[in-house]
Amino acid sequence: MTELVDGLEEALARGSKPSVVLIGSVASVHPGMDKMPMVAAMLAGDEAGALGQADAIAMPQAAYAGSKYAVTVFARRKAVPLGARGIRINVIAPGAVETPLLDASRADPRYGEAIRNFVAPIGRNSAPDEIANVVSFLQSEQASFVHGTVVFVDGGMDGMSRSDRF
Repeated sequence: MTELVDGLEEALARGSKPSVVLIGSVASVHPGMDKMPMVAAMLAGDEAGALGQADAIAMPQAAYAGSKYAVTVFARRKAVPLGARGIRINVIAPGAVETPLLDASRADPRYGEAIRNFVAPIGRNSAPDEIANVVSFLQSEQASFVHGTVVFVDGGMDGMSRSDRF
């Protein structure tokens, strides 16, 4: 993803009102992500090191959260240089989205019960089009001054878990 954004920067700079929206996750706000060696390797562009660290962790959910944290940090670090070139960059951080992957996760004997019991304050998970609508908004002229930020589309999960941190 970092190589893609970096590789497209020149083309974006030549565009009319260019904007990048990356997909993070509400999982990225778990405490300790900033201290993970895997995240440091990801941000340094060390794919082999990141994979080695992910294997060493042996916890797919931690690797997922760490990778989404890295996406968010990357976008925030790119906000100043891209903004100087007229390119907006933002991240959306979805919570649980009703997809076949979520259905399969609910059936997982290791994590299924926790996933089924982890309900957003709004009382449901999002539909894919609710995520797409936010992406569409962030790409639109109506969001022309939204830059370098994370938009949580999580039914209130971030507010519930980090009500005093933002």
